[in-house]
Amino acid sequence: MKTTNIFTEHPKEVRMSYLQHARFALMLSGTTLTCAIGSLIHAFFPFLFVTHTSTTIRKLQDVFDERERELANPAIENYHETAMNQKKSNELQCIAP
Repeated sequence: MKTTNIFTEHPKEVRMSYLQHARFALMLSGTTLTCAIGSLIHAFFPFLFVTHTSTTIRKLQDVFDERERELANPAIENYHETAMNQKKSNELQCIAP
């Protein structure tokens, strides 16, 4: 009988350890949270945070597009380490114009 660990099954599918996956997911949640807050402020003060959400979403799309390309390449064992070495998480932070 095969047992699966519900905490590591998905991270293994995307070639990450549990901690790598947690770090990546926390970075994404922090980035999207700052975008949500910026968008909320922008709703009432349209002269603030004019492009930061759309710019950040484009950057996140680039990250996910790169992930798909890397995951499609079986030669790369540990995608996450490669990607995090190439991109710093501060590039994804929402920045006011």
